Formats: sequence, structure tokens, C-alpha cells
Amino acid sequence: MKFGLAAALVCAATTIFSHGNADAALVTLDFESFPNPPGGSGIVSHGNTITENGFVLNTNAAFGGFASYSSSSGFYTGSVAMFANQANGSVLITQDGGGVFSIESISLATTNALPSGNPLVITGVRSDTSIVQQAFSYDATMQIYSFTSAFTDLISIGWTQDPSNNVQFDNVVLDNAPVAVSAPAAALLLGFMVPALFAVRRVRRSA
Repeated sequence: MKFGLAAALVCAATTIFSHGNADAALVTLDFESFPNPPGGSGIVSHGNTITENGFVLNTNAAFGGFASYSSSSGFYTGSVAMFANQANGSVLITQDGGGVFSIESISLATTNALPSGNPLVITGVRSDTSIVQQAFSYDATMQIYSFTSAFTDLISIGWTQDPSNNVQFDNVVLDNAPVAVSAPAAALLLGFMVPALFAVRRVRRSA
């Protein structure tokens, strides 16, 4: 039993540091699995809630919820890209079933021929309820925009789009890997583990 305790402590330490070095589990929301028929009005509606690659996206947009341009539309950017189909429409992204995640980048473009829109402010809510924000100035060309390192340990991200110029978004790159144990937490636990290991060793010598 004494050896079992020491082995368990070593195993716990190994687990802590192996989790701390866990590989990122990057996923991309590219929306290519959604229907994209040509013709008609050039806009395809997808409803107020959509899911992809373990994430849930919600919008309050009244006109069919999320929408995308068909390949025959003049506003099609070359791949399926979503937008909230209402002025002042909001978008909220969470992990399916809850949990924390981070975001690395997103591709943005206007939904019409205007050369540019007002900056889009994207807000992240972290697990400690703190708020992080970043603004992106976008135009009619779909481009990749990167987030700062502050956009980690998130429970949601979202935005409300410009009332005069909706925003298409695509290729949202997220990381849904488990949260690593922080260095202070690991050090604190090891502070208890090391004396325990020596105590086990002294008991075994006196036995």
C-alpha cells in the first residue's frame, strides 16, 4: 500500500504535466456541409440555430436566421459563408454541450458591394466572466483576421453586426482542447506531493 501511494502520486504528477502539454484540437467552421443551390433569390436560409464540428451558432435574425449566398449570387465569395439575415442581427457561438475553448482566426467580408463597413466588434466571455473584445475593419473581399492571445478560456464569443452592412463570416478556427492545468496549480499540487513521497520513503526504511 505504501508503494501504491507513491506510485499514485507519481502517476498524478505525470498526468498533470502531460495535460499541460496537450496538443491543440483545432477545428474549422467552414460551413461547406450546408446546402448551396444556385439560382432563386441568391440567398439560402439555414434557421436560427446551426451546428458544426462540435460548436453551436445562434442568431436572433428574423429573416430566416442564418443565411448564405448561393454560388450564382454576385456577393458569393467563393465558398459558403454565413451571415445573420437582419440589420443589427446578433451571432453567438458556444461549444456544443458547454465547455471552454479559444479562437484563433475568422474570415470576414461585407454582404453587399459597399467597399467597407464599420468595424465589427467581437466579444468573448471567459470562464471567469471577464470580457475580451477585438474590432476588425472588413471590406467586400473575404480576408482572414487573427485574434489576440486574450481570446482563450472562452465560454462564448459573439457580435452584433452593423445595421447598414451585414457581415459574412467563414473559416472560423477554434480550439476545443481541454484546459491545461495552470503552472501555479501544478506547482501547488507538487508541493504537497513531494513531502508525501519522502514520508512514504521514511516509513518504508523504518519498517
